[in-house]
Amino acid sequence: TLTDTASEIVRRMWTGFGGETIHLGRIGWVRPFRPMRLASELLLSGGGRLRRAASSLSGPLDGLAMRLGRRYLDTRRPECSAEPLRPQTMVETLPMVAGDLRLRPDYDARFLEWLFRELAAVESRGTPVGYLIRDRAEKVLGWYVYYLRPGRVSQVLQIAARERDVSGVLDHLFHHAQAHGSTAVRGRLEPHLVESLSSRNCVLHASG
Repeated sequence: TLTDTASEIVRRMWTGFGGETIHLGRIGWVRPFRPMRLASELLLSGGGRLRRAASSLSGPLDGLAMRLGRRYLDTRRPECSAEPLRPQTMVETLPMVAGDLRLRPDYDARFLEWLFRELAAVESRGTPVGYLIRDRAEKVLGWYVYYLRPGRVSQVLQIAARERDVSGVLDHLFHHAQAHGSTAVRGRLEPHLVESLSSRNCVLHASG
């Protein structure tokens, strides 16, 4: 039996009954683009007067932050090409993208078509976006899928790439999210992402 993104109270109950906490799986990452708006979103829940006031101030402050801290907040222009991610392409490229994983999903096109429809139906999370990434020689590097939320934090659902190729996939993801108005993008830490995330000004945090 597994549980995911549990609260601290549930985690204590879980371990009290003999369960185990997988600590690496509890670590999330955030790549900020607009730090003031991100802070107001994380610290001020709801739509009250204080939240609206903070949002109105965050625009000018984020503009100042971009001028003073561009090297930390701006994204790298990707040196790769991208095409919309399609179920059949995922099935065909999965062996080369996930070849070094001990455990990987056994996707088929019919299941992925259903899954993409389900993702699009959850409108409160944003618009699902997926791209297949290729290098200049047209070799497939991997893909990403995330919920785009302009003006809010966008949530990554999947980053699929070998460790040596993941940098190109991340660069395109971050550039796309920033260009389309995301305050930040966040996801779950996985071992093959650690080096590339740390070199791209991502912040790690306990997550559920």
